[in-house]
Amino acid sequence: MKNEHRLYAKLTLDFGDSPKIAPLSDKAFRDFVLAILWSRRQMTDGFIPDAMKTKIFTKKSLNELLNNDLTNPSIKPCEGGFMIHDFTEHQTTKAQIQAKVEAGRKGGIAKSEASKHLAHAKDSLQQNSGTNLAKRESERESPPTGVKGTRIPELFPITPELRQWATKNTPGMDLETKHKKFLSHYQSATGDSAIKLDWNRAWQTWMLGDFDKQQSTKPQPIPIRTPADTRIQDLFCKEHNGWPANDCDRCREEQEVSA
Repeated sequence: MKNEHRLYAKLTLDFGDSPKIAPLSDKAFRDFVLAILWSRRQMTDGFIPDAMKTKIFTKKSLNELLNNDLTNPSIKPCEGGFMIHDFTEHQTTKAQIQAKVEAGRKGGIAKSEASKHLAHAKDSLQQNSGTNLAKRESERESPPTGVKGTRIPELFPITPELRQWATKNTPGMDLETKHKKFLSHYQSATGDSAIKLDWNRAWQTWMLGDFDKQQSTKPQPIPIRTPADTRIQDLFCKEHNGWPANDCDRCREEQEVSA
């Protein structure tokens, strides 16, 4: 099989049947997939900057993706742009790619060193026909060729860089309490779940998850409706949020299906 150096995104076989994805229009579905592919290619870990908003989405498709779930829509606004929900849980992250590249680099160095040792062994065997020397050379261990994950370090403090990241991405979080919970979980965990390639990235993912839960449990203010609000809402479809009242493509599609 030909070795092609291309990047790939991951979509589950039931991706299109998800309760959040299935109701999307064809355009919104296509734009969402394009956003995933763009972020994967640019290695932004799910971040879509404002500069790319009009290049990837239309106003209608972006509105659908921002409102296809009450607590966890497919795309959420953030500072400087938008964030694809749970991107790092399903796609290969920049840190993982960098770790793989570094592993390949070290593997190449190890392979080069192994070749030098092998050439030296052959020269030695030609000069010395003793079987003991040949046996020692044949039993020599191969050098390591990859980077492996580790358990969480015994000392894993909240660095200034992590605090700065948290201030930007998870404002208002009780970092000290959440950090103690993170340490307790992974220090007592066993099996593959206790092994990570990048503990800083694992910490960030944990904080984002807790932040999402915290946001979803906040009491939502009850809006005060005014006559002006009522008139504006009358302009939109009562069945499909964000679609025009008298020109709703979703209503038209449902009528055609029922007919």
